[in-house]
Amino acid sequence: MNPTPVAAPTQDAPLGVDAVGVEFRGRGGRRVAALRDVCLRVRPGEVLGVVGESGSGKTTLTRVLAGLHRPTTGEVTLAGRRLWTMPAGQRRALIARTVGLVLQDPASSMNPRLTVGAIVEDPLRIQRRGDHAGRLRRVRELLDTVQLARTVVDRRPAEISGGQRQRVAIARALALEPRFLLADEPTSALDVSLRAQLLDLLADLRHSHRLGILLVSHDIQAVRYLSDRVAVMYRGEVVESGPAAAVIDRPTHPYAGRLFAAVPTLTGRRPDPADGIPLDKPSTGRSERP
Repeated sequence: MNPTPVAAPTQDAPLGVDAVGVEFRGRGGRRVAALRDVCLRVRPGEVLGVVGESGSGKTTLTRVLAGLHRPTTGEVTLAGRRLWTMPAGQRRALIARTVGLVLQDPASSMNPRLTVGAIVEDPLRIQRRGDHAGRLRRVRELLDTVQLARTVVDRRPAEISGGQRQRVAIARALALEPRFLLADEPTSALDVSLRAQLLDLLADLRHSHRLGILLVSHDIQAVRYLSDRVAVMYRGEVVESGPAAAVIDRPTHPYAGRLFAAVPTLTGRRPDPADGIPLDKPSTGRSERP
């Protein structure tokens, strides 16, 4: 039987997952579900916020979308192609030029011996983009884009601040001009003022580069500020999704309601978002809004 044809790659095609499940083997060979029947899309130029408590599957979802982990079930689509039906070399090349990844701790993905300039240049060198002089020009452009002084180009990660390291990570992620940026807790290690600056930078990049951004965060206010749509994850499932304001202000799933109620208020009340929700079985359903 011939495989189902897939649409030709287009500039507006989304990055998404269809009915994706991921299972890991736990102790004693027991299978543990990290993702269950997850369906999500992010399009160029939009921001999708993904929220949920630790262990809800957010980081696993990010790794699946980045092509770092093959799902047990379901499909990952990028530029109109099903990633895991492609030859490995083609799949890696498509992801490299289409998806950028920014992690919570940028230093963990940086060689401490390399300078900032070499770190940002690395994707260009690996993909053989231009000559050395051309790559250095591109590095300077990228530092300007993320609002870093060009004087950091010869410094090493340990010689710059945490906020600067996160901007270096974003510059590196943008080097190959991707359509999508996956940002996994990009502000969690920063103080309040640096968080605000980084969110403003992501907002600018979203418009200037027409980036589709997947923002994974515990920071509900950051998600509200930046996102067009929000998806709420609970025990590996997307239990509610829709326009950001509607989902955050008027949640319909009980877990989503408790999660957003746990955001600090003037009264200081912080209920447990999982209080009253069984933790030993999947949720009872998914709430989706147009």
